Amino acid sequence: MEVQRSVNVAGTNLPPELHPLVDLILAREDLQERLGAEIEANAFIAAAGAVASENGIAISEDQLRAVLRPDPLGMGRFGPAPIEMTDWPPRGWLPTRSVFMPEGPAFDWLWFGGQPLNQPFFEDEVRRASALPLNWLLRIRTGLPALIAGAESHDSLPLQGMVFHMSRCGSTLAAQMLGAVPGHAVSSEPEPLDAVLRWSAESGVGLDQAKTAVSAIIAALGRDRGHGANHHFIKMEVWHTLFLPLLRQALPQVNWIYLHRDPVEVLVSLRDMPSHHIVPSVIPAGYFGLNELPDLPHDEFASFVLAQVTAAVPAHWHLGGGMVIDYPDIRTAIPTRVAVHFGLTLAADELALVRQASMRDAKAPGSVFFDDSARKRAAAGPELISAAERWLKPMRNRLIELQG
Repeated sequence: MEVQRSVNVAGTNLPPELHPLVDLILAREDLQERLGAEIEANAFIAAAGAVASENGIAISEDQLRAVLRPDPLGMGRFGPAPIEMTDWPPRGWLPTRSVFMPEGPAFDWLWFGGQPLNQPFFEDEVRRASALPLNWLLRIRTGLPALIAGAESHDSLPLQGMVFHMSRCGSTLAAQMLGAVPGHAVSSEPEPLDAVLRWSAESGVGLDQAKTAVSAIIAALGRDRGHGANHHFIKMEVWHTLFLPLLRQALPQVNWIYLHRDPVEVLVSLRDMPSHHIVPSVIPAGYFGLNELPDLPHDEFASFVLAQVTAAVPAHWHLGGGMVIDYPDIRTAIPTRVAVHFGLTLAADELALVRQASMRDAKAPGSVFFDDSARKRAAAGPELISAAERWLKPMRNRLIELQG
């Protein structure tokens, strides 16, 4: 059977004998659902073989097996993608990881179908989708022009709010509470958005092009996948406060919140479980307006970095749309003040779901929340307390003023 090639497929880096099957699957969402339901390689191969047979396509199990390669770490993005497209792939697909290209970032897409995103982090969702044999076969790549062009012709959910945070201060909890309402989709620290923001800062592109790219990646992350969602929220990375001017210009109608916490508690958490944003050079010195980063001990450097990204909140407060929330207030603020700030009207049953989510450990939803603030303060030594006093306390005081 001869299957007409999709006009949106720019290239297929798969053996030619697989092209008819690939084109057939890409053309039919029902087949993507059917094959995406198979989570084991042998079952997938059998199901794909049945699809081929039903449609008169000659293909062997060995031909399929030869191209199925698990890629849990996303290493495949450093080589050619199986499928390259000039438009967004079908609606069950989301951009998951960025790929550096001289002309701008490209994006690898994976099939999620109508599966809600309910893991603590977007990367958790990506790893889950990466385990599907369908995505071993059909990982799709689009360049930046295709990403931007697709935003004009595909349906996306409205971005209802952005969550910025100091780090280790309840942002994952806030995201889980927002996502507890049916119809709410939350993208928690999606790497493709970070790639576009960094590209906008480092490539020298004009403001209009940067705004267009930011709007396009947010639309792609929040696309309507037919899963009943009607609002989209994004939890940002710690350093994304530095991009507030660009984000406010690209999304002037979208309100945002900034979450913060006692700096000593934050620094103890980062000492116990370091995060990548306090590793020197992960955030370039130029983002802070510096030629080079200071050479400081671990706690001091962590406090310095957090002070820089926190300072962006009062510095750009005049741009509007912001609300500051202290860590102890998150559980009561999200269903009340934050809901109003984000333009939400929550019914009684939805409020119950939000409050139920507030009782769980955000990073381990199967466990009950335990407030470890006292433990963290008791574990802080004099050097850590001194670092917090030097760098972060002035910023914390300014945030408390903005709360008022």
